[in-house]
Amino acid sequence: MKKTISYTSGFYDKVENVGEIKNSGIELVFDATPVKVGNFEWNIKLTYAKNKSEVVKLQNEDDEIILSSWGARVVAKPGLEYGTIIGNDYARDESGNILIDDNGYPSGIVQDTVLGKVQPDFTFGISNSLTYKGFDFTALFTFSGGNYIWDTERANISFVEYGQVTAYDEKLLDNSWKKPGDNSEFAQLRWQDSYQWGWDSQIENPESPTKKGNWKFSELVERSIIMATADLVKA
Repeated sequence: MKKTISYTSGFYDKVENVGEIKNSGIELVFDATPVKVGNFEWNIKLTYAKNKSEVVKLQNEDDEIILSSWGARVVAKPGLEYGTIIGNDYARDESGNILIDDNGYPSGIVQDTVLGKVQPDFTFGISNSLTYKGFDFTALFTFSGGNYIWDTERANISFVEYGQVTAYDEKLLDNSWKKPGDNSEFAQLRWQDSYQWGWDSQIENPESPTKKGNWKFSELVERSIIMATADLVKA
């Protein structure tokens, strides 16, 4: 994997074997031909896979390796799944509710909290293939889900400065300036405030099941293959 190295080397990172990882899971495949009549054949294939990884150890006794970082960080850390998301979360009660102080604001944060993982819980695919004489049409659809993403765009627009997006100006101070021409009582609030921290868990989003479609049409000729493909991706 890529590992960040000292910038004084003249490089940003290098690829090396940095540790040991353990994977366990299952993969199921169902393949059938429901119809086969004359020159026509219909084949269907279903696949389901589920994998759970665990980082066993890292070289040089590293506590963790940061795979990506912008607010929350995606890490390889012993004892956790590869690609675990770690960041700040609001202090919560046993039911998961955010603790609020007497002024109506979050009462504290918990640093280095496991917020989720980037690896999906499962992947599923279905393929249909129709063949007639020298022509073949194949459609493949794949699905995955159960993972989380860190929404960098949402993080960037969720500061107090951008009150039109988050309405935080109104929550903290009424009648504050937002744009040229406003007749406001107070100056614009900036994002360097005591309420921006602890937002990592609020910026993280469950990833909706990712769907991808691919179709292929081909004509088999004696010495050549004419093929057309297209991809459709929807998250």
